[in-house]
Amino acid sequence: MRSSLPVPSCRAAAPPAFHFNEIAAAARDLHAVFHLDEAFDVSGLPSAAALFPGREEDRFYDALLELRERLPKIWGSVVEYEGF
Repeated sequence: MRSSLPVPSCRAAAPPAFHFNEIAAAARDLHAVFHLDEAFDVSGLPSAAALFPGREEDRFYDALLELRERLPKIWGSVVEYEGF
C-alpha cells in the first residue's frame, strides 16, 4: 500500500561534501531540516563561528583532526568545517 504523504528525498538533504556512495550514511544521522522564513529574526542567536570554533580555539576538535590525518582508516569520517 502506497502512502499518500510526500516522501522527502534523502539525497536532497545530504551535505554536498559527501561522496555519492555515502549519501545514505549522511542522511542516517539527519534528524530534521528547518527552512526558516527570510524575515526570521536571528538577532541574539550565537554566530556560526561561536558554535563551530576553529582548530586554534577548540583543542578537542584539533585533536580529532590530527587523528584523522594520522589514522584515516579509523578517523577518516571526521568532518572539517571552515569558512564561518
